[in-house]
Amino acid sequence: CRDWEIIMQFVFLAISGLGVMFLGSWLTKNQDMLRAPVLSRVSGGSISGSDGGGYMSSNLEEGLQDDAKKSSKSSTVFGWIGAIIVNTAFISIVIVSAERSFLGGFIACSIYTILLLVLAQRLDRHLPTDEEWNDNGDSNQSSGQYKSLAGFFYGLSVLALAVAGFLLVMSFPGEDIQIQAIGIIFAAAIPVILVSVYLWTKKSVAPCGFTTYLGVGILGLSIAGIVGDGVNGEIFLKCWFLITSVIWILGLSYLSIVSRSEESQAPISWGLNTGALVFYSVMFIVVELWEDGFGHWIVINVFSFLPLIFVGLLTDRNFIVFLGASGLLIDAWRVCRDWEIIIQFVFLAI
Repeated sequence: CRDWEIIMQFVFLAISGLGVMFLGSWLTKNQDMLRAPVLSRVSGGSISGSDGGGYMSSNLEEGLQDDAKKSSKSSTVFGWIGAIIVNTAFISIVIVSAERSFLGGFIACSIYTILLLVLAQRLDRHLPTDEEWNDNGDSNQSSGQYKSLAGFFYGLSVLALAVAGFLLVMSFPGEDIQIQAIGIIFAAAIPVILVSVYLWTKKSVAPCGFTTYLGVGILGLSIAGIVGDGVNGEIFLKCWFLITSVIWILGLSYLSIVSRSEESQAPISWGLNTGALVFYSVMFIVVELWEDGFGHWIVINVFSFLPLIFVGLLTDRNFIVFLGASGLLIDAWRVCRDWEIIIQFVFLAI
């Protein structure tokens, strides 16, 4: 009974968040209408009585009206606040429901996924497009804010889909890891990959660059569960993430270079950053850098740090360059760690 009271509290919180979002949507469409009378009165009163007042007032009013058209649409803040409230409430509902039973968590998470998709679709369908904003003389800043909010919902919906698939598999009786791994492949990994690829190709949703590789990672972990624990599973995971991250980086680097659409660059950037981070991390494990042999350091520099810097410069991705440069910082620490403190700072300065 106590859990149901908590769930109902979060339900009302979610409803209030939706109300804030709808208020933001209404204000976004009517912001200029609300501002126009005030701007008109201010422009008329501030110039009245001066020489050439009519001409100056007319110019000022035109300028203020043009400024209203180019408004940054600050009312979109309501949309983000509402989004935070709604997602906080539903995530809490999923957690509380999952604590009671995995099946209840699956139902709550499925409802959450559908809600996110509906909200994202509404933003896509009812809010102005880039062409409409440009036709009205508005900048792309507001349109970009709407796209970011829609992408936020789409990305969360894919993550919620993965969690829902996991909870569905866990709701079935039995503790056979291999059977659960097979279930996760079909209930979580494959749906996440398919939905992410669809949203990537059809709508250029930025977070899908991350969620697509997330599905690949879930697939690898599930196959490792089928292979079995121990050495075989560990070796498989090393090979899986190393090979897939390299293929991922090479493929997206090519797309980044040949793609001429700015809209398509957003998911490519997310994907490149995700693949580079996975590759950077897994190389430490593959090379077994903790063994501290000189050959290990040569390998990771030649096959990880320097290639990442090259790829980052080639694709103009600062985060990838940062990863490679941080490896060189680790090199500096490795060279100077056994020296006296003054020599350490000299090497760090170099």
